[in-house]
Amino acid sequence: MKILVVDDDAELQSILTLALARAGFQVTTASDGDEALKQWQSTQPNLIVLDLSMPHRSGLNVLEQVRKASSIPIIVLTVRDNEEDIVRAFELGADDYVTKPYSPRQLIARIQARLRRAGAQEHATVTVGDA
Repeated sequence: MKILVVDDDAELQSILTLALARAGFQVTTASDGDEALKQWQSTQPNLIVLDLSMPHRSGLNVLEQVRKASSIPIIVLTVRDNEEDIVRAFELGADDYVTKPYSPRQLIARIQARLRRAGAQEHATVTVGDA
């Protein structure tokens, strides 16, 4: 499964990339909104983890642009915890909203749950009868 992590904080990006890789995900990163849209189109991830506060293009704008073309699961991961931002993110199509600081284990569990609901998990081949 491919995850796109969008955050302008290099240290957080590195920590999250390592945690996701250890959980078996392939991770692509972007440091601003414009790069996020380019990476989303070129890598076609199964899920996006998206910060709201970024240079060049806000996370809300990225969310809005992606949602116009795709139903890919999007988890907002941000320090912004006011009700207006949370409600706006859900109105624009966010699937989940997690505030920093966060637990990497909980975030990975949320990612796995969203991927299951989206039907994006990898399936084993099952043979019934004579093969």
